[in-house]
Amino acid sequence: MIGILRICFGNVFGSILGGCFTIYFAYESMRNVRDFGEITTITLLSKTSSEYHDLQQYGFISHCDEPTAF
Repeated sequence: MIGILRICFGNVFGSILGGCFTIYFAYESMRNVRDFGEITTITLLSKTSSEYHDLQQYGFISHCDEPTAF
């Protein structure tokens, strides 16, 4: 694709435009991976916090065992 851009827009501007496309497609692919991870987390771990509080309520987990945010 960068070769086609070089042919159509010249060597310098085609290379710059090709670099912009490369950065854009890399950003989109990273965004897709992040969104997939978030959707997976929401789907698979949707009841995690309520189950954690249920375990804490029934005494299986003490208050000092709570996870801390870093």
